[in-house]
Amino acid sequence: MLKAINKWGFTALEWARLLGNEESPHTSKVVLPRYKRTVDLNPKQFQTTFGARYLRHSHFESEARLEEVLRNCPLLIKWLGTANREYARQYKKEIATGHVAEVIIRWIDDEIGYGLFADADLPEGAFVGEYTGVIRRIYRKAPDSNPYCMHYPTKWWSLKYFAIDSSTEGNELRFVNHSRSQANLQPLCAMERNLLHWIFVTTCEVNKGEQLFFDYGDAFRFVNRYN
Repeated sequence: MLKAINKWGFTALEWARLLGNEESPHTSKVVLPRYKRTVDLNPKQFQTTFGARYLRHSHFESEARLEEVLRNCPLLIKWLGTANREYARQYKKEIATGHVAEVIIRWIDDEIGYGLFADADLPEGAFVGEYTGVIRRIYRKAPDSNPYCMHYPTKWWSLKYFAIDSSTEGNELRFVNHSRSQANLQPLCAMERNLLHWIFVTTCEVNKGEQLFFDYGDAFRFVNRYN
């Protein structure tokens, strides 16, 4: 049976997922403060522990907001976004399934908090995961961004700014810490069906037990500059 798709090319199930209607059967590996052993957290335990709902995929505040963002995709012109479309094709399965590599959330100390570590050897170019959260509007006159907000690009001439906010909903990628000198992850912007995905791949071989870092750079500074 063929699945019906809407004018944007999404099935009813995919559209519902983009509006936050998603079950996320998943287990996250975590080392909590004052514990040396690893515990497995289901989505309910994840939310209780970190105050954030577990999300395999990002979603929007409303259907109107979703359609607004799709219309304002900055890469609609065919000769733009070649690399972004190729990323989406290359990592199509990982993006669709909300895949996250073998990683572990580990408590570091009271100053830093948690970090994300490789729980298996990762080759260069390995897909680690997509940065997920609520894709929402940031208003310049009344900015309410936070350190978990990552810039979601729209058309260059648009005065509307959006962010992927993982402060209350997200996945393991919300625990990756910043480092310019030790960065071993690179964010790539993949695009399919007018939808953008910030995905992370390794820039070098990463050994099991090593902490994962990326340079927050403009992706976070841009959206937080008004605060």
